[in-house]
Amino acid sequence: GAVRLPNVSVLNLRISRPMKFREGKLGLEPIADLLNLTNSEPVTAENTSFGANYLRPTTLVNPFVARFALRLTF
Repeated sequence: GAVRLPNVSVLNLRISRPMKFREGKLGLEPIADLLNLTNSEPVTAENTSFGANYLRPTTLVNPFVARFALRLTF
């Protein structure tokens, strides 16, 4: 039968604040993305080949990452 891994739950958060300048013709939006906020590292893939590495985790969810950006619209 198939081996099923546990469900993966990841919390991502985006904070942004759009602002308009020059009578609405120019826009600036600072953005902060907080990815994998809880810093969980669940296994998403395991080695299924028989041998010394059987059921060894091969892929994990990426760790916490903070990304900052500015979006300019005109």
